[in-house]
Amino acid sequence: MYKKESWSLKELVPSDDVSGARRILDTVEQLVRKIELYKTKFHHSMSSSDFNALIDDIEKYSAMSHRVQQYAGLRVSQNSLDAEATAFSAKVDSVCADTANRLLWFSLDFVKFPADDVARLIASCQKARYYLEQIVAGKKFLLTDKEEKIINIKNVNGTSAVVTLYDILTSGFTFPFKGKDVTESELLKFVRDKNPKNRREAYASLFAVFKKHESLFGEMYRAIVADWGKEDVELRGHKSPVAVRNFANDIPDEVIETLMSVAEKNKTVWHKYFRLKARLLKTNTKNEKLSRYDLYAPIGGADETISFGKGSHLVLDTFRYFSPVWSDCAKRLFDEHHIHSSVVRGKDQGAFCSGTIPRIDPYVLLNYTDDPRSVSVLAHELGHAIHFMLATKKQSMFHAHAALPVAETASIFSELLLIEKLKKEKPKIVKSLLFQQVDNAYASIGRQIEFVAFEKEAHELIKNHGSTEDLKRLYWKRLKNHFGSAVDVPVVFESEWSVIPHIFHTPFYCYAYGFGNLLALSLYSAYQEAVKKSGDDGAKMVRTITELLSAGGSDSPAVIVKRAGFDIASESFWQRGFDTLSKMIDDVGKSS
Repeated sequence: MYKKESWSLKELVPSDDVSGARRILDTVEQLVRKIELYKTKFHHSMSSSDFNALIDDIEKYSAMSHRVQQYAGLRVSQNSLDAEATAFSAKVDSVCADTANRLLWFSLDFVKFPADDVARLIASCQKARYYLEQIVAGKKFLLTDKEEKIINIKNVNGTSAVVTLYDILTSGFTFPFKGKDVTESELLKFVRDKNPKNRREAYASLFAVFKKHESLFGEMYRAIVADWGKEDVELRGHKSPVAVRNFANDIPDEVIETLMSVAEKNKTVWHKYFRLKARLLKTNTKNEKLSRYDLYAPIGGADETISFGKGSHLVLDTFRYFSPVWSDCAKRLFDEHHIHSSVVRGKDQGAFCSGTIPRIDPYVLLNYTDDPRSVSVLAHELGHAIHFMLATKKQSMFHAHAALPVAETASIFSELLLIEKLKKEKPKIVKSLLFQQVDNAYASIGRQIEFVAFEKEAHELIKNHGSTEDLKRLYWKRLKNHFGSAVDVPVVFESEWSVIPHIFHTPFYCYAYGFGNLLALSLYSAYQEAVKKSGDDGAKMVRTITELLSAGGSDSPAVIVKRAGFDIASESFWQRGFDTLSKMIDDVGKSS
């Protein structure tokens, strides 16, 4: 049976130390020098064979630079208090920014080739087709060669450094709770505790610590947002701050506007659920208004402790029932010690999957706290890993990574598979699991899309010189509007914006969760229908889903999802997801 442990990074760096990683940096330098030799003969009449040789070397360079960046990042994630690791990570960022600058000529010159030659060269190199097409698509947002080099340097020493400071500060936080100092992940376990006093005290401790640094967080966020607007909107010419993310995801602005609009129209779906929960918790029987403190309060069932060994067994069994290919991928990560599951001070308080190069399996980090939610997080992150592993069986380095919205599909689908299994195997806690399923859906759809709605207004606010106090007021105002008459929002939640890491790390990332969750609900619904109709294991739908994931980032999300039979440009596509959620809530009500 598997046990909680740290990971082994020896596949990335055999010696698992900074000196070994420095040797990889030396290899990166050698590859860059080799690629630079192509510069004099890089022109529109270049032969297909020479062009493919160049692409091969760029792929090798990309793999090695990503490898050393991954190692440096994982070292910091496992312990941000490790001074050697943080110093080396800064060095890697600087070196990689420098090498990227030295290779900028490739994309800057390629987009200047005549259209016929661009088409000819792309057609000759299918393993990088979509990657090259995206370079050409970005032509209208490119600046001069000199300006691009300056921006690369600026990003490393500017916004990237600010984000690193945010991570170092927050990962070192401890929170007073019940006479002890605990980590953020240990504390947040109690916002789902059955004792309402524990839930309130957990939130109070969380916000008290973050509030001490709110002026600093405000300046950090203002710097990140101002940089985003100045560079990407004013200089590059994107239509809006969110359009920058849409372009990176290769999703039309209209699709995200439709997603946001449908989500706003369906706020009442969540309100229905919150009123149901309030009645069952009896927090306010007069007007059935739920307190924000109780948003994730468990309903029904007894306390459940699930060790890492049992949790990993549950997840692997879940995958095995769906597809042996999925379970084999996940099992490899346990056997190769690619999962950091223990809870330690200085470790990244969230959870993530890090996959960078095809021949090395991804790494997973989570803080496993022996509860059902930890099992769900494990399934979620392993879903990401499976997605990457399936993609790298068919795709090159250029297409191994799916765009952010599609990247959330396998992770959320895995959660749905797990919850269905737990319903069958733990009937005594079915009620609590049903509520947990809707809680998770809200956290991944309603909450995440609301974050993006806040970001859109926050970017405009900061553009007009808004203060940290203005940000707090905006967040609280939006939160009250979001919950309407269904939830009472104490003023302490105005500080919650500073606890959201994604708005610092990756602006407008969060709509990917809504996109991925609604897509996963549609796929899961189609899978269940296929199982019922065929009377077997829905093998055809399993293949469809696996093929969707195997596409990686080889095409736009719209094209990849279209192959599975869905149209992301259609309002009815998003509405179908909310209709499924509404039915889930009705089912939860019937079980209560």
